[in-house]
Amino acid sequence: MALIEGAEAAVYMAGIIKQLTAVKDVKIRCLVDNKSLHESLLSSKQVENRRLRLDISVLDDMIWREEIKKVEWVQTSHQIADCLTKKGVSTEKLRGAVSRN
Repeated sequence: MALIEGAEAAVYMAGIIKQLTAVKDVKIRCLVDNKSLHESLLSSKQVENRRLRLDISVLDDMIWREEIKKVEWVQTSHQIADCLTKKGVSTEKLRGAVSRN
């Protein structure tokens, strides 16, 4: 569910960037550490949970329409956003990623 919310927000922001600038194409790349979600997006096999089927379908549609360029799996140890969703996780990786230094 976090992926779909993030993807929808990114598509919305990309639309704003396109309207305000001369940028024609904003490439949205989503990174997930949930391997089964990533595999579900690559497979034609349906997931058991009906609620997740809808989310997978929406994400597939966003990829097909090229609103999202790709969804990539990353190891949990490389997931910089964990500090936003999990208690006690260090913010150093995220700070390093957004630092202007």
